[in-house]
Amino acid sequence: MLSKTRKIISCILKLVVIIGAVLGTYLSVRAGRGTFMGGSRVFMFLNWGGPAGAFGFLPEFPYMGCVWWILLLMVFLFVVAWVYLIIADLMGKNKKERAS
Repeated sequence: MLSKTRKIISCILKLVVIIGAVLGTYLSVRAGRGTFMGGSRVFMFLNWGGPAGAFGFLPEFPYMGCVWWILLLMVFLFVVAWVYLIIADLMGKNKKERAS
């Protein structure tokens, strides 16, 4: 179980991330970067109206459509999570070995 202090710290960190993302997007749009590659989104992987569209491919940047970028990011995050679990498992085994 998490202590009350750790729960509060966790909530504060989540709020910092959310506020940072919203503020960064707002400032980016306000600075005139509200369009990306001819589309209407700030992030390239959400640029549905761009030259690649949703499923297209291009020889130049952004190379792929939105769906392919989202799938690529999901695979990347799954790999990062898998590596994290391997590291956590190894740390747990080392802790058990030291205890015995």
